[in-house]
Amino acid sequence: MSYPLPNVSTDLSGQTALVTGASSGLGLRFARVLAARGAKVALAARRLDRLEALAEEIRARVVRRLRSRWTPPTPDS
Repeated sequence: MSYPLPNVSTDLSGQTALVTGASSGLGLRFARVLAARGAKVALAARRLDRLEALAEEIRARVVRRLRSRWTPPTPDS
C-alpha cells in the first residue's frame, strides 16, 4: 500500500538523519519523508536488497529535484 507524503513545509536541507529499519514499515516511511524534505539520509537495515532499492529511489528523486532547479547560465551572466 502506498501513501502520499505528508504536506509538511519543514525544510531539512543541510540536516542529516540516520534511519534504522529502513527496509520496511515505519523506517521506510521515515526515510522517504526525510529525503523528500531535503535531509541527507543514512539508511540501515538487515535486508540489503530492499535497502539498495530504497537508496536508488531516493537518489533518483534527488537527481530529479536538482535537475528541475538548475537553470543554464545565460550569455549575459
